[in-house]
Amino acid sequence: MNTNNNVTLKCRFPVTQFAQMGPQTGTVVGDVTVEQCFPARRAFRLVSSSVTTSTTINANWQEGATGYLDDPNSGFGTHITGVEPAPAINSTPAQDGINVFDYSPTGNASLFTFSNDNTQQWNAVSNTDTNTLTAGDAYRLMIRGDRSIDVTDNATTPTDTKLQSTGLVEQGPVNLNFNINSGQFAMVGNPFHSIVDMNAVLSGSDFTGFFYHLGYHIRWRSNRRTAWWSRRFRNRKCF
Repeated sequence: MNTNNNVTLKCRFPVTQFAQMGPQTGTVVGDVTVEQCFPARRAFRLVSSSVTTSTTINANWQEGATGYLDDPNSGFGTHITGVEPAPAINSTPAQDGINVFDYSPTGNASLFTFSNDNTQQWNAVSNTDTNTLTAGDAYRLMIRGDRSIDVTDNATTPTDTKLQSTGLVEQGPVNLNFNINSGQFAMVGNPFHSIVDMNAVLSGSDFTGFFYHLGYHIRWRSNRRTAWWSRRFRNRKCF
């Protein structure tokens, strides 16, 4: 199938309604735009892209905004902060746009990756103007709402928002490799824009006593039975 860069897999509120890709025998050619809905709540979310983009994080999750007051596409995107991530140092509006981060009074970073190795560290993303998105790469992102909210006020009312990404969908098997020890953690995103049954993924592995958390609300143990809904790994989610 050739998308001609003109296919969007949409979501809508309530978040039980979303489009996904089903089983296929052919090849998808061209970019696909994918959406993920986030209901109004100021919280860190574990997120990933289900496409590999040629454009930057800013162009996708910040909707190409050029400043913290810029809201190019109402109801879409979010603020990504981090102009002054050093502890105990506040930022100023003049720093808005450094590394294309949005200004916030603290300057704290809001987008992180996790070291899937023995260091077991959260790492603030260094910029959004050159970093792109890769299908399956996992992030911890503070989502306050869409870009219409007042990012300078922690008490501002959060809003629903949609994060969209445009790029190539992952096709075929994906191998994951980690350099971690027993009792340590790895964070992985779903590389496909479809639901993955983790029971099927792990049934062919040699993992024993393996725990995983889907997003931030479900824990599952590999050697015990579990309900259907709790082992379904949604597109653009992490574990």
